[in-house]
Amino acid sequence: MFFCLFVCLFFTVCDVDLGMEVSKITNGAITASSHLGKGYEPWNARYNRHYGNGAWCAHDNLNGEYIEVDLKRIHRISRVAVQEKRKTSPGDAVGEAWVQKFVLAYSEDGLSWSEYSEGGSVKVSVV
Repeated sequence: MFFCLFVCLFFTVCDVDLGMEVSKITNGAITASSHLGKGYEPWNARYNRHYGNGAWCAHDNLNGEYIEVDLKRIHRISRVAVQEKRKTSPGDAVGEAWVQKFVLAYSEDGLSWSEYSEGGSVKVSVV
């Protein structure tokens, strides 16, 4: 099992995609702690798009792997959508894969991060 992920971020007022799905967010604004190799780069995490090998996949199946999306300015996020990696071809070594749980963190400067919490506890989203 690999950590593989598609991501979509939505603006709070209109439930409008902030750009992960429709490529308003550039490939250079999407980074990750690691990736499995060619075709699994972070920008392949675009929701409802199956480029490369079908998703971003972390190099190792370890806690602490992350994908980071630079939105360039402060946004209020109302919803985060994730999607499993589908098998892209008969030779696809990873096949179907998905993240089982994740924590959303945010930063204004890219250096100091806070984890999203509800009721004083870090919110762990189970997929």
